[in-house]
Amino acid sequence: MYQRDYIMKLIEQTARVVMKVLHKQALSFHERMELLNHALRQLVGLDSKLLQALSVKDLLVLLSPGGHPDIGKALAASDLLLARVKVLQQEGQIQAGKAEALKWLELLLTIRKMEESADLREETERRIETALELIGRSGMEASQLELLVPYYDETGRLAKAEDALFHWIDEVKGDAWNERLSRVLDIGMEMYERWLTDSTLQLEDGGLSREEVRQGMAELAKFKSGARREEANDG
Repeated sequence: MYQRDYIMKLIEQTARVVMKVLHKQALSFHERMELLNHALRQLVGLDSKLLQALSVKDLLVLLSPGGHPDIGKALAASDLLLARVKVLQQEGQIQAGKAEALKWLELLLTIRKMEESADLREETERRIETALELIGRSGMEASQLELLVPYYDETGRLAKAEDALFHWIDEVKGDAWNERLSRVLDIGMEMYERWLTDSTLQLEDGGLSREEVRQGMAELAKFKSGARREEANDG
């Protein structure tokens, strides 16, 4: 109970800062960014330049004293990142905003996987949905798609999981067979095989028919077979 109270208090403090930054248009761009930077230092213990420079993996290491992730600070950081994205977009800095939005999404998807965040699954998923609405999926890297595919799968949106899977394949396939591609195809095949055990209603609720699942599975098998033949010929 104490841990949840601490997290919710931190989220509320962050929300007040975000509200001030996004709804006081009289503030200049510099003033709004400085308010967010101050909140990052005070509430999360991070500088904005460090936040931008670190990978999501390294960021979570910093937010994990004693090896245990501080989910409250991670969610607060994600909310402040969202505010930075919106401010950058309002100023016409679309590309900079996009880069920070993708990191924000990856952070949230990573948090969702953690056992420590189980009690805050709804809070985390609400933020993920906001991120997806804001940035779509264009420009996503393999590391983000790797997290997005199981997210859609676990939340029952099978058609979206399939779509993200094929984008993930495009990101990793390159010009030749490689271990990363093999792993992605194996994950895809396992997913299709599992879907075939679902009821027709479950599949339809997820946006796919049983025939579409079989077609997707066949496409992956064909791709895998063709890629291996090319590798053998090159060898």
